[in-house]
Amino acid sequence: MMSDKEQNGGRAALGLFVGAGLAVSAWIIADAARDVAAGRDKVQIKGYAEKVVKADLGQWSGQYTVRAATLAAGYRDLEAARARVLGFLAAQGYDAGKVTLSSVNTMTRYKTLPNGSMSDEVTGYELSQTVTLRDGDVARLDRLSREVTALIKDNVTFFSFPPQYYFTGLEGLKLDLLSAATENAKARAEALAKASGAEVGPLRSARQGVFQVTSYPSTDTSDYGIYDTSSIDKAVKAVVTVEFAIK
Repeated sequence: MMSDKEQNGGRAALGLFVGAGLAVSAWIIADAARDVAAGRDKVQIKGYAEKVVKADLGQWSGQYTVRAATLAAGYRDLEAARARVLGFLAAQGYDAGKVTLSSVNTMTRYKTLPNGSMSDEVTGYELSQTVTLRDGDVARLDRLSREVTALIKDNVTFFSFPPQYYFTGLEGLKLDLLSAATENAKARAEALAKASGAEVGPLRSARQGVFQVTSYPSTDTSDYGIYDTSSIDKAVKAVVTVEFAIK
């Protein structure tokens, strides 16, 4: 059960999200209202559309590392660590054919002198390798990214990178969102024109803004567009600027 503090925090976050949306809407309407009130023969207004989607593809990477006095010992230890990692992944449903292994990265370690500088004396080697998975079952991948550090209990030095989540149906969604955003702009224009005793005429021009793919809920935007990869739940947002004739 959520504490009062958590509930209050959630309500505050939701209030911020809704408030920001209302502020944007008010700005859009006010800007167009000036055109209508001035008796101009056209009105320029922005339309907005949003669709909440779930990521359908995920990618995750993790890295295991060994240290040894010699390169030969290091490679033996790395092979042992690799076997443990692949065994763990197989137990989670990821056989070796689904796993991509990077080349082995080798770093020579040198003795540190009392003054903090490095000497030419080699004290050992550090070897590491990265494992990468791609999966359409994003819930399973998310779970793996959090549980894989259990390998530490098996004496494997392992680091799990944050998974990345993608929505592959974006291109197919763009036309629907642009259409919905244009209809939204027309509805706004009609509401403003009606209040001023005017009518909305034909569409004169339309300009597409950048698409935003943000986490959901989120008020993040960027002039160059956003593509969030950190969250499974996403909001795809479209904005169009349209100009209608006013009769």
